[in-house]
Amino acid sequence: MINPALSLRRELEMAYPEGMLRWDVSGRALLVSDGPRRGAAGVTLLKYIEKNGLPCQTEHGLLHVDCTGEAYEGLLKIEMNRFGTIDEAWFPIQTLLGGMLCRKRPGIHGADAVPEKSLLRAAMLACARGEKPVRDFAKRLRAADAEALRLGRTETTRACAALLAHWLWETRSVAPVKPVYGVVVGEDVGGGMPGGAAPWTLA
Repeated sequence: MINPALSLRRELEMAYPEGMLRWDVSGRALLVSDGPRRGAAGVTLLKYIEKNGLPCQTEHGLLHVDCTGEAYEGLLKIEMNRFGTIDEAWFPIQTLLGGMLCRKRPGIHGADAVPEKSLLRAAMLACARGEKPVRDFAKRLRAADAEALRLGRTETTRACAALLAHWLWETRSVAPVKPVYGVVVGEDVGGGMPGGAAPWTLA
């Protein structure tokens, strides 16, 4: 399973079957639980979290749980080498991801490769929650990648692109497309998209 958020949820559901567990849409963590309000069942959950070294914080009787730092670091290593053909419904995102994944992999490894957890967390949550969150996150990713290119630190945005690309293939059987250099995504190039749709944007 590529997305650590899904693995984490499955683990916590097994450890805490009686209580509430949902995606933490605030972005502070991956999951939020009512464990602190659940007596013995909540204590069992807290023991599981402590045993597995999961970062967590409690606020207003709710427990916010994240995956480990090792899981975030592991995301920097994922790849997506599958490329496909144009799908009209996904073409802007296909080209965004394809362009990011076709670049030379950032030459930053080991201790120098520091994952930007907030962006990776947002990518994991988007992929876990479905199509609309994925489309919304793609817009954020485009802006984040432009800034990452300026700073020369694209390891996190590349990992986010790989996460989205795996989600797109696994749920829609659609793969990124390799960029055609000289064509600007977002520019009306005369209806070259299937069905003559233009302009190409992330809307």
